[in-house]
Amino acid sequence: MPFVRKNTALTPFNCPCKQPAHSLTISVLHICKISKLRSITYLILDVTCTSPLNLHEYRATLKNKFNLKSSINHLRLYGFTIVELMIVLAVIGVLTMIAVPAYQGYMERVEAGDAETDLTIIQMAIDDFELTTGNLPNSLTDISMDGMQDPWGNPYVYANHGSIPPGLRRKDGSLVPINSDYDLYSKGEDGLSSPPLTANNSRDDIVRARNGEFFGKASEY
Repeated sequence: MPFVRKNTALTPFNCPCKQPAHSLTISVLHICKISKLRSITYLILDVTCTSPLNLHEYRATLKNKFNLKSSINHLRLYGFTIVELMIVLAVIGVLTMIAVPAYQGYMERVEAGDAETDLTIIQMAIDDFELTTGNLPNSLTDISMDGMQDPWGNPYVYANHGSIPPGLRRKDGSLVPINSDYDLYSKGEDGLSSPPLTANNSRDDIVRARNGEFFGKASEY
């Protein structure tokens, strides 16, 4: 099996295909077999047995095919990466939809709990003042708690029933006062409030009711 190695000139004398080779330099191993040419030989002979101009065009064609194949593979890889990115974004979106409301609900419970604790502390100070003086304080200033604020930055509201008209007292859904001595509450996150607990702007209020037996949201009373 005669062969020509790299950088060996091929002439019509030693090429079994009997086609003019123009003494071109073979860039790959050239293997010839007289009886039967292997598949690789067809490709090599096709390159070596053409004119120099056609050889240049052939090589350019092979190069373009290789570049096209690389570009297609790159596009496929890029497309697969986009799909993965979309899946990740979708998962993050679902987790966000679940986590954000849960976190907001948790923070609301924490803030409401802090407000209830503050109201309990204020009530204890009012009770001490009443035991000492025999009267309820007229305002939170009397017990030095007038500057105390709820978790939303609003001052707590204290109303002695002896110093306000009945229409301004906090009431339940049946318009029955929720306390018989004084009202003590936070206006909630919106900073708004109305005497009835059922009013829209009173639903998030944190109130003292039943003369101190209940502390919680107006919507839960």
